[in-house]
Amino acid sequence: MSNVTAYSRQSVFDIAIQEFGSIEAVFDLLVANPGLAFDSMIASGTTLKITPAILYKDVVDFYQKYALKPATGDIAGLIEYTKSDGGMITKTYNYDLANGNNTFDGVRLYNLSDNLTIQINYIAINTGVVVYIDSSLDGINYSPIPDASYTLDASLMTHQFLIIGLTTAYVRLRVENAQSGMISNMIIEV
Repeated sequence: MSNVTAYSRQSVFDIAIQEFGSIEAVFDLLVANPGLAFDSMIASGTTLKITPAILYKDVVDFYQKYALKPATGDIAGLIEYTKSDGGMITKTYNYDLANGNNTFDGVRLYNLSDNLTIQINYIAINTGVVVYIDSSLDGINYSPIPDASYTLDASLMTHQFLIIGLTTAYVRLRVENAQSGMISNMIIEV
């Protein structure tokens, strides 16, 4: 038997796919970890026991090769974009940047492999505030999108990013150097 450490928002099904290559292995996972149930959300950093029996090696190899950690659990604050949204969603924040949390809710996109427009509306920000658009394939590990950063102009109240040919599943807004002002909303159009 070996161990695996769970990441944020991973369920027993996520661990089964990641480590065994199939959700069929969830039964082995539950037997090896008696405190778990089918509907268990696993706390980030929890060490689980796993048996060495891999059901589908090619699936496990894929997750390992790309360092992917499936995480389908509760994603508080995440907006789920679907085709029925008609290509546009608006998230209202009215968030005071003096509060200190400068990473905003992400958006889970529907198999995005096209162009993305993100408009950020803000009020009374200090000078030197930089915004970044980050992307992620798994909703956990985010990286800045190249050429998707901008120093906000305090005299304006909006900035729009146009990102061409983006392939991702998640995007989020990140703000640096903000001591005052407010992010009022973010409009995402695909």
